[in-house]
Amino acid sequence: MDPITTTILAALVAGVTAGVTEVGKKAIVDAYEGVKKVIKTKLGEGSELLKAIMGLEAKPESDGRKAIVEEEVAAAKADQDADILAAVTLLQKTLAAHGDERIQKMLRSEGGEQIMRGRGGLQEQWMSDSPKGKQVQE
Repeated sequence: MDPITTTILAALVAGVTAGVTEVGKKAIVDAYEGVKKVIKTKLGEGSELLKAIMGLEAKPESDGRKAIVEEEVAAAKADQDADILAAVTLLQKTLAAHGDERIQKMLRSEGGEQIMRGRGGLQEQWMSDSPKGKQVQE
């Protein structure tokens, strides 16, 4: 699973997880809404990716809906958009700070790709133990 879909799914799971504090839930919801806002701004309110995300919100356990989000991420090239990736990275950091153990595991294991931003330029590091094989750092 791509890192955008994984992060969105982790945020949806975190929203219903008992181990997350109210402050943590608020931070996660705010960061999650930020991702959706950037997607809406970049791709339009009626974008297929936004529709797919809303479908996943209704049934986060659905493998079919996860696959549709992943398909729409690829179709929209959302994983190549710097603004969307920045919003997803903020959500990942928020989930890492406030998510419970289940969320942490989900972020580490699902898909094997991580997006990390920092100072400097884009760096790609290939990971042999990853199903997708790639870690992107900027």
